[in-house]
Amino acid sequence: MIVFNLANNAAWIFSRAIRFGCLLRGGIAFGPLHHQNGVVFGPGLVEAYTMESKFAGRPRIIVSATAAQKLGSHPYLHSDEDGFLYLDYLRAAYDLEMSATTAGKPLTTRREASRSWIAEIRRVCEDEVDALAQTRNLAGLQNWRWFATRFERFVESVPPSMTEGT
Repeated sequence: MIVFNLANNAAWIFSRAIRFGCLLRGGIAFGPLHHQNGVVFGPGLVEAYTMESKFAGRPRIIVSATAAQKLGSHPYLHSDEDGFLYLDYLRAAYDLEMSATTAGKPLTTRREASRSWIAEIRRVCEDEVDALAQTRNLAGLQNWRWFATRFERFVESVPPSMTEGT
């Protein structure tokens, strides 16, 4: 249940951030935290920050080895090419969008919503890549191209009947 909640929270943030041209990157770790008067610190926060700042590298949310052991397997957790486990917020965002906009609706409505969501994310990616290429922002360009490739891999995993015409 915790992975589902983590994925849905990340999906909600992603769905809003992408519309502003922002990508999502982070780290998930388990460990003690101290909260008091708006201040948070502790080994869990340090590990999550280290995972994000030193190892995530791209717009993804990676999971520490300790957290992975506690979380177990889940459809939203995958192993990446570099061996890190990551939270699949793209799949969660798609699932969340489909359940929010098409619950109880006919298949044609679900197909249209799926195609529209995919087209919107593709448009944002194309716009960001074009803008970053024009300004020669190579770091940003590299991140958006990586994300666009990851997004296309995700689209390939969606049943073809839900993506035809996108």
